[in-house]
Amino acid sequence: MATSRRTTAFAGLAFAALVLTGCSAGAPAASAQTTEQACDILKTGVESTTSELQSGLSDLATDPQAAADAVTTLTEAFEKSSADVDNTEVKNLADDATTALTEFDEQIHDYADDPASVDSTAIQASAEKVQTAIAAIGETCP
Repeated sequence: MATSRRTTAFAGLAFAALVLTGCSAGAPAASAQTTEQACDILKTGVESTTSELQSGLSDLATDPQAAADAVTTLTEAFEKSSADVDNTEVKNLADDATTALTEFDEQIHDYADDPASVDSTAIQASAEKVQTAIAAIGETCP
């Protein structure tokens, strides 16, 4: 049962990453950087991590460290990309997603270190925060 909840959480995270790679358009905001430009920065920064994330999460049960490494790669790429965003609207959303990803990264590493003692409820809650944050970006960056 716990494995099923973790798998569901990770599948949702993989979907959230795919939604983010669809970021490509929007209306100009009040900064020198348009929404479209800011969205493109985020998209470009994470699109190379998507296949690694999907692969790592699909092997969660057999190789939790690979899943943890994939989440770390995505988190670092997202954090790096969001640092280049200066459009206020997209930056606020990117900061929220970075915070959620960082929390999830910690949770998945705890799982990789000791799968037997993981708090699957905390992992699920953390994954849901990531999904919510990425969905908000997806609304701004269709």
